[in-house]
Amino acid sequence: MYLIDGELRADLELDAALAALRGSLPDALAAEPDVDAVLSCAERFADALAGAERHPLLDEPGRAQLAAFCRREALQAKLERELGERPFSLRRPDYREPRFEAWRPLGLVLHVTPSNAALLPFMAALEGLLAGNVNWLRPSSSDQGLSARLLAELLRHDAGGRLAARVAVLPAPSEALPLLMADADGVSAWGGDAALSAIRARLPAGCRWIDWGHRVSFAYLDPAAAADEALDALADDICRFDQQACSSPQALLVDSDDPAAIHEMARRLAAALARRAPLWPALTPDLQEAAEISARMAFHKLDQAFADDQGQVLSGQGWRLAWSMEQELAPSPLFRTVELRPARARRWPASCAPGAPTCKAAA
Repeated sequence: MYLIDGELRADLELDAALAALRGSLPDALAAEPDVDAVLSCAERFADALAGAERHPLLDEPGRAQLAAFCRREALQAKLERELGERPFSLRRPDYREPRFEAWRPLGLVLHVTPSNAALLPFMAALEGLLAGNVNWLRPSSSDQGLSARLLAELLRHDAGGRLAARVAVLPAPSEALPLLMADADGVSAWGGDAALSAIRARLPAGCRWIDWGHRVSFAYLDPAAAADEALDALADDICRFDQQACSSPQALLVDSDDPAAIHEMARRLAAALARRAPLWPALTPDLQEAAEISARMAFHKLDQAFADDQGQVLSGQGWRLAWSMEQELAPSPLFRTVELRPARARRWPASCAPGAPTCKAAA
């Protein structure tokens, strides 16, 4: 499903879509960024999402997540944190010198988005609008028109009608990416190392490269403050995406080095997983992935049996949790497989030092 100038088109071919977009591109790039138009449009869209009894494209958690993301105050705070209170205004840092500075949009940004986070393409395009860019979105083959439909719904709330020329969805195959990148001032891409390397190799000269590779996501808990509701929410984050997205924690770090406290936290998280895992459809690992999970759990058990390591492997319907007293941020073999470790706050720098897995998110 294509989205061109705010209209959904199922009858287009890629060449015709690109010809239409290229015709309007100079005017779109010349237009001054209108942050307030983006914020107002997103706020009206958020109101519509929150006020509807149900949404034909989104489940209830997805609808709530998207409505919260699109709120004016949330987007305004994001913009101010990253670009300041007046992001596109001209500033003179030193009045003794004839030097002026200002943030400016990059231009046309091509977003190449992954298959493991359904709402990420929409969010990437909206953030691109907020930064004043023209945004071409190339979703994954599993998107099935979701991003185009959501963005078309967003654009219907644009009172001035100026944003439609700044967003397009182009569901092109991978071999057609050079056609999309030919006009881009920047390419923002998500994926594994091999996929990102393949995209970057085809980048035109002078085009900005913005990559979002794999990360190890983790949660960090203080045992004294961890309520059952927080553990249920953590279990939902683990199971909703089966740890296929970088926002789905692979590890739980606990602010304690007491084996009894670590064991108790493992027991409580296992109970939360038992409660919440059946509520989320599970992905099935392939043969190699299943073998890696089995091998990892078997090595944990061998270490506990023969090396006198403190720890335990807990498991239930489609999930596994392995805790030990080794202080490390360990990547998981995924598919609802959690590694639980001690990590006192004063030792965090060592856990995330160069050579350790990259820290992406903490809760």
